[in-house]
Amino acid sequence: MRRSLYSRPMGGALAATFLVMMFLVIFGLTLVNLATFDLRTVNRAQQRALALAAAEAGLEQITGELARDPGVGLGNESFTLTLPDKSRYEVTFGPSSASFYSVNNLAGQAGVPGYNGRTVPPYHANVISKGSSPSGEVAVVEGLVRLEAIPYAIAGTGRLNLNTVTATAARSLSQAGSPDLDGSVYSGAPGLNSLELGGLSRVTGDARSVGGVTVGGASNVLGDIEENQSPESLPDLVITDFVNDGKPGVSLLPGGVNITPILTGQVYYDDSVTFTGAVTMVNAEIYVKGDLTVNGVIAGTGTLFVEGETNFLSAVNLSGNDRLTLFSGGDINILLPSVFQGVLYTHGNVNGGPLFAVTVLGAVYAVNTTQPALGNVNLGLGSRVVHLSDFTAFASSYLAANGQSNAVRVYWAQLR
Repeated sequence: MRRSLYSRPMGGALAATFLVMMFLVIFGLTLVNLATFDLRTVNRAQQRALALAAAEAGLEQITGELARDPGVGLGNESFTLTLPDKSRYEVTFGPSSASFYSVNNLAGQAGVPGYNGRTVPPYHANVISKGSSPSGEVAVVEGLVRLEAIPYAIAGTGRLNLNTVTATAARSLSQAGSPDLDGSVYSGAPGLNSLELGGLSRVTGDARSVGGVTVGGASNVLGDIEENQSPESLPDLVITDFVNDGKPGVSLLPGGVNITPILTGQVYYDDSVTFTGAVTMVNAEIYVKGDLTVNGVIAGTGTLFVEGETNFLSAVNLSGNDRLTLFSGGDINILLPSVFQGVLYTHGNVNGGPLFAVTVLGAVYAVNTTQPALGNVNLGLGSRVVHLSDFTAFASSYLAANGQSNAVRVYWAQLR
């Protein structure tokens, strides 16, 4: 029998069909696998986003807690919270066995060791927050935080009389990313001339007052002149809250003439005291139940709580690493040209000699909410106040004890 030229073996057709079907199956499986992979990728990205959001929530929460209580974390506590989306954050203060740990150095006057060999600078807290998603994805963020309760270079609930005075600001020395402060001044007194800039005064920020602002013809305000403003709440420290005579290791000293040349740690004077000769503070917290008179050289790093007046009869020249945070119940009187690094804060008046220059790297505050005759700042010829967070942050940590500080995030980074 003769075979037709157009006939095909049945086996060849089946093989071709089989190959086509296999190709379609493989193609379909590939599409399914790609779709599944895309879903897994999207889901993992969502879980990573949840972990990062949880870590950021922990950082924000603990930053807020530090603003309300600067002692948070000093007992090496651990803070955890599960959020409504089932993600979770953990912030552990250490050092501890935790992979990542935070360090509170808000009240420290020197740098301390932190996570991974870094140094936490004085007056700062390094907060590290670990976030976990419901599926186990992990993100870790950190923030360097300081407290800020001192928004003005010079402020008073009373009048500001500034004669050839410069109020300015400088970038933070310790952290390049730290927010700049400004050189603004504020008077909370009503009436005409409650803020008076005479001579060659210069304000690089705003001049703000509840009453009137007088700017002499040779004076200059680079920011806004804001008169007849609503009163602001200036930080009102209760000095007696910091009596330290019952603290462990305190040195209990009599009033009169001080004979201790080096003051370190907790120091308590039971009456008015006069510093003569050279007195050096070494990370000291000094409480004076009376007046303080400085008639000699004072240097070093410390905080002074004075229930009465504070009188500087001799020139003060703080430089280098010297820091002085002064909280005075009565007037602060500065009789000779002086240089301070830190904050001068009083419930009385700040009085500088009218013909002598006083330089303050930090801030000057006079706050008295009950006696209108107090809360005034009088600075004389050539005085200068440089608003600088390096020198105000330590005072802010004390003001935070009364809930009067804001937490400022100086630095942020994602570690994982």
